[in-house]
Amino acid sequence: MSTAGTPSPGPEPELKDWLLQLPEVPGVRALDRMPGAFARPRQRVSYRRQAAPGEASLAVAPQQEIFSLVRESGVLRWRAGAGAQGSFGGGRPRAGGRAALAAGEVIKQFAFERLPTSQVYSALTSLDQLLTPAAVYSSGLGNGVRRLQHGMLVPFPDAAKAAGKKVLLIVHGTFSSSESLIGNGLQLRPAGRELLQAAEKKYDLVLAFDHPTLSVSPMLNAFDLAALLRPSPASIDIVCHSRGGLVARWFCEAFADPAVKRRVVFVGAPLAGTSLAAAPSLKNALDLLTNIADAVRGAGDTAAAGSLFTAASGLLRVLAAVTGAALRTPLLDAAIALVPGLDAQSRVGNNQELLRLQANTGNGAFDGGQVRYFAITSDFQPDAIGWNFLRLFSKPMWRVGDWVADRVFDGPNDLIVDSASMNVTADGKPVALAHDFGTNPRVHHVNYFVQPETVRAIRKSLALGTP
Repeated sequence: MSTAGTPSPGPEPELKDWLLQLPEVPGVRALDRMPGAFARPRQRVSYRRQAAPGEASLAVAPQQEIFSLVRESGVLRWRAGAGAQGSFGGGRPRAGGRAALAAGEVIKQFAFERLPTSQVYSALTSLDQLLTPAAVYSSGLGNGVRRLQHGMLVPFPDAAKAAGKKVLLIVHGTFSSSESLIGNGLQLRPAGRELLQAAEKKYDLVLAFDHPTLSVSPMLNAFDLAALLRPSPASIDIVCHSRGGLVARWFCEAFADPAVKRRVVFVGAPLAGTSLAAAPSLKNALDLLTNIADAVRGAGDTAAAGSLFTAASGLLRVLAAVTGAALRTPLLDAAIALVPGLDAQSRVGNNQELLRLQANTGNGAFDGGQVRYFAITSDFQPDAIGWNFLRLFSKPMWRVGDWVADRVFDGPNDLIVDSASMNVTADGKPVALAHDFGTNPRVHHVNYFVQPETVRAIRKSLALGTP
């Protein structure tokens, strides 16, 4: 969770060094030097990886595609093929008559091992394991639930011990983990630490649920959670971020014991989906995620930046396996369907998971009774120079003459989720607003939990009193 809202762009060598420090994504390898035969702009390249000592023969080494991370006119973009180090030249005129972009600088080149579509699920699971290591990926390795005790997350191997207890549950979002939400968010500020201390005093148990966010849909995450929390707690309050809001909805409306009192605070949650996960915008969404990673890195949040960049590069490998290195648009619908954790969040009219929430649970009343919902929302429109890339991806940030083909968001958003999606269920029924940051230049998707207003809204919604 970022502690600052204004990125401070550093020199490109600093970005290059930071990229080399990130954990290696399975199937993705940074290349510091390319063979001269490949150093031609906009050339699509594949080759066989050189076998390391002791490896099998080169004849069975996997073929790879080269992608270049390029900065063009101040915007980071993924380009298929290798460009000469330091430049990525030319550029053909773009559709609509706009002039070609100026030549860009190659920041880093990567080799992506070709991925058969039959291996997409295993690749997504490996990516999930890198991003959320405490989640459960096979039987016998824990349950994904931990307890917050004296400010520390500790194992909670027998979730059945929550039966009959008053429970507060914390649920993270996509590409994230409980450590990110708690340790790199709430615990960074005195108000957040006081909130957690108050929660430990009020509730019998404060639990955190780590879950895979790409290889599994929110509905299945919620099913796993419900299976763990049996017999049921006496009551359960949930604080959730981003995609964790859909996990909470499925849990509360489809899987939890109807007799259990439930109360949820949604923080930047895509209750009606997010445009970032819509198939038509996927190619641009990967560029957007990469630029957000660079911006929050410049603001000092290297942990969140690393997760976003890791996710973008890992997803690029998966999507390219389905659509080809150029990420051909007609195939993106098929590609997103192979990533269930994103597909279930897609803000499109045929999202079957959201349609089922609307049809089967959307008639419920969520402002009283056994289930109560509260939302925290923001419309992030920064004015700092480090966020200038948003003018290409978000309609509210457009300037006259900007190219519209890169657009991901048609309306207000917090970088990741459409603001209009944060406090309505899929059938348009409103959720009570705990706090609306409104249009502002400082509160975005990855820094909600360091904001004092967020902490106050959570305390008020959960009746935790004031410090």
